[in-house]
Amino acid sequence: MARATAAPGPRERRASTSVLERARRTAALCGVTRLADITRLDRIGLPVWQAVRPAGRALSIHQGKGVTPIAAKIGALCEAIESHYAEQIAADGPFCAVDALPDAGLAPKLADLARNRDHPPATDAPIQWCRAHDLATGAQTFLPFEFVSLDFTRNWQSRFDRSSGGLGAGTTDAQALRKAILELIENDAVGRWERADLLSRMTCLLNPDSIAPRWFPVWLARLEALDMQVRICALPSVTGHPVCHCTLLCRDRAAGVAIFTGAACHGVAEVALFSALAEAIQSRLTFIAGARDDMLPSLYAPRDESVACLGPVPPPPPGFPLIAWVSITDRPDTLPDLVADLKRAGFGHIWGKLLSSPEAEIRVAKAFVAGLGSLRRAETGATPQCV
Repeated sequence: MARATAAPGPRERRASTSVLERARRTAALCGVTRLADITRLDRIGLPVWQAVRPAGRALSIHQGKGVTPIAAKIGALCEAIESHYAEQIAADGPFCAVDALPDAGLAPKLADLARNRDHPPATDAPIQWCRAHDLATGAQTFLPFEFVSLDFTRNWQSRFDRSSGGLGAGTTDAQALRKAILELIENDAVGRWERADLLSRMTCLLNPDSIAPRWFPVWLARLEALDMQVRICALPSVTGHPVCHCTLLCRDRAAGVAIFTGAACHGVAEVALFSALAEAIQSRLTFIAGARDDMLPSLYAPRDESVACLGPVPPPPPGFPLIAWVSITDRPDTLPDLVADLKRAGFGHIWGKLLSSPEAEIRVAKAFVAGLGSLRRAETGATPQCV
């Protein structure tokens, strides 16, 4: 079995014990009762930990992964902290229709917040609102409470796009908002890619032989030795920040091929690459552990290998042009950089809502960018920049 020691990866992803202690103290306030190391349930060896939060109103099991066990613990705890504060957030705005808001001109279009952009909630129906603020100007605005809240014990059939997309955690409010916006850019890029035709998806395939970080061939050899295939795509994003998507096809399953995916956006391409690969490996461990609330029995049904082995993007035919790693450039990703890049791309409304309590040492925020897409919601506005 794999040992839970440091795994190959970028040095930037190693975490400190001081951040871990801050995450532990905040998680205790959020109802986390246990941290569990599930790394050795699999043979791959990437550190993956679970944080257990029995009273969760969305999920009760949260996972984290990383180069080291400390990083994986922090990731699991921060996922639990994010969910807790999103579940517990109070509605601090008015109960009214969009046009009756104190400043209706700053209100979002409900289609931008809907699960289905073509069938948004009615604009003349009263909505419970949360106060938020414009990240560029600081002006007050409002977001629907149902869009912000992750309390799935209430109004389960909401027409708003209720998900953890756009949630972020960090040691400061700015870090939490930065992480939230990077996730929004990632989800927009992945959603566009998944809704594209097969050939368009294939044009995003990276040439694995061109990938420069020294840790990548180590992982590639380890996974291939376990009869697992890796396909990496570099997705265009609206801001030009690197977005990587990883597909992991595993043939070691008794009931056929299993497919796991991961994606990440970061200013440093190497970090985006590692995070996408690590998320795909973590998804496999989630499947193996079977402990998360959303692991439905249907996920374990046998797959037709002739179809499943293709995954979301099939292997390229001989001679198919692949993206070279050297063509992917890093980009500054501080909070002001992200806001400026989004505005430059035509997304003028970038809003944030701070969710965590004053005593929390790990801060949590929800971000929203008007017109940006998601995994489920089609986008409007800017064309993604090519890698």
